[in-house]
Amino acid sequence: TNATCTANTLNNMPNADLQITMTGNPTIVAAGSVAGAQYSVLITDSTGITDLAGNTWSLPNSLDRVFGPQGN
Repeated sequence: TNATCTANTLNNMPNADLQITMTGNPTIVAAGSVAGAQYSVLITDSTGITDLAGNTWSLPNSLDRVFGPQGN
């Protein structure tokens, strides 16, 4: 809940890009069998994410944009 998901073509591969847009605070509806992201995730855009001081997330300067299993 609280998100819309859209699959897009990336490098001529259908459904290779998953765009998730949060429409509200995330909530857990049902816990999965494996915790965390199952694929590596690269954050490319954000809106409304700030630190406690109100500074916005600077994606170009962030070293913390990828999470989940890392490919070799």
